[in-house]
Amino acid sequence: MREKFAVSSATPTRSSFAVEGMTCQNCARHVREAAQGVAGVADAAVELEAARLSVRWLAQAAPTPEKILSAVRDAGFDARDITATESAAQADHATWSPL
Repeated sequence: MREKFAVSSATPTRSSFAVEGMTCQNCARHVREAAQGVAGVADAAVELEAARLSVRWLAQAAPTPEKILSAVRDAGFDARDITATESAAQADHATWSPL
């Protein structure tokens, strides 16, 4: 008998971080790998030029941005959570209309 697994249709939660100190692709790789090592992370991507780290959390995981910050700092870089700032900017942009 095969077990059936429920597939979640919920959109995965995302978090964004500003990262300081990255100067090359190797730095970006270290930051990405540090983030991917945190429990509950489905995927992590780094934009070197924008000094930004994006994390997608597993659907069943509770986001733990403080653990991402700690992992990135342990990798030798400074980081801050900008998720709320980006969400507010997206909301402002979505409701803005020209006069």
